[in-house]
Amino acid sequence: MDKETKLGFINYRLEKAKMAYKSANILYDANDFTGAMNRAYYSVFYAIKTILAIEGIDFKKHKDVISYFNKNYVSTGVFPKQIGRKIAQ
Repeated sequence: MDKETKLGFINYRLEKAKMAYKSANILYDANDFTGAMNRAYYSVFYAIKTILAIEGIDFKKHKDVISYFNKNYVSTGVFPKQIGRKIAQ
């Protein structure tokens, strides 16, 4: 993948994370807490996939994305362990 395509993909993932976060806030304000939790989860998930896209890594299954993130970013101290615990919740 060339640099321009990779940057486009990273930006796409980041925009998806931002949109999910925005939706989570709208749903929360509307007292739709289940919908807000769903969108908040996807916001975090897409943000993690953005980080993986920087490496050129992708997985189809959520558990694989989260496992890779925890192993390569949380366990190594790049992100604090509390983030790994929050994602698991």
